[in-house]
Amino acid sequence: MVRINGAWNEEEARLYFTKLKETVKELIRQPWVMIAYLNDWGLGTPGTDQVAAELIQWCEAHNQIKSAFVYSPHLIKNFS
Repeated sequence: MVRINGAWNEEEARLYFTKLKETVKELIRQPWVMIAYLNDWGLGTPGTDQVAAELIQWCEAHNQIKSAFVYSPHLIKNFS
């Protein structure tokens, strides 16, 4: 399970991507899932969308088969 906190810029997003790849390196040999807790996430600046797209592609290319996003409904944050 990952927990994403605070507002992110592109640098912070790339740092997270690097840490995630290191953390899951033992999992990627077989199908795996990610559960992400997003209530404490403060959204991101321009540039983070591109990093998120790269992260999703990398995860899918490395056997991630499902994602679950845990969050409370919010007027500003729309995760769909």
